[in-house]
Amino acid sequence: MDKEFNYHTFFNVDWESWINYNLGLSENWKTIFAIALWHIWRARNFTVFQKAMPHPVTMFNRYMVDSVANINTFQGNIKAQASLRDKARWERPRGQTIKVNIDGSWRNDGRVGAGAIVRGSDGGWFFGKSWKTKARNPAEAELLAIRGGMQMVIDAGLKDAIIETDAQTLKSTLQDVGKQGTHELSAILKDVQVLLNKGCDFEFNYADREANNAAHYLAKLAVEMDDYMKLYDEPSTSVKDVYEVDRVQSAI
Repeated sequence: MDKEFNYHTFFNVDWESWINYNLGLSENWKTIFAIALWHIWRARNFTVFQKAMPHPVTMFNRYMVDSVANINTFQGNIKAQASLRDKARWERPRGQTIKVNIDGSWRNDGRVGAGAIVRGSDGGWFFGKSWKTKARNPAEAELLAIRGGMQMVIDAGLKDAIIETDAQTLKSTLQDVGKQGTHELSAILKDVQVLLNKGCDFEFNYADREANNAAHYLAKLAVEMDDYMKLYDEPSTSVKDVYEVDRVQSAI
């Protein structure tokens, strides 16, 4: 926050005085102010013309990306770029490896959905999927989503994949999948073990929820949609903003 910033003035003056006040502060604040206004205006237009309201977290993330990039470009502020790197964010796979972000969504009313998004080393969209499933608890929903994501990759003929989930306990379970004979989800784990021998080299990673938002939105969509399954050759409206933020942030 700008050292000269005055909350009372910011929230209590008329429109013209408010604009003049903000433009009279430091160069750093004027950059932040202009970028924030542009994103608010962009979100307003998206809501009016596309009949869809961007998620507030998505708006903030996109603002942060633009703000850091502009400050770094115009003011040479390397620290701003470093602070963005420290935040939990999606990371690109390396080389020819693809990354599959997975999420399961479980509701108390019995509705369960899964989402998966496949991306390459440039952060680009390969394909995505939302589908309904049945599960007794959140852990089972997550594991079914992982199994479904693995099958997607195998069906696509891909040979080297990172499966990324925000279910941390399942990551260790999957790493020792051959030793889970008495696990309550052993039937699904046996399916996973079979898929591990289908010609694709799988690696399992844990990601913070913030780095798994794209898959989270696809899983949420699966719960709410009427169709049993949807495939996406390009980002759907519900996930497009998050996908764009992931792609920009992962390039920094």
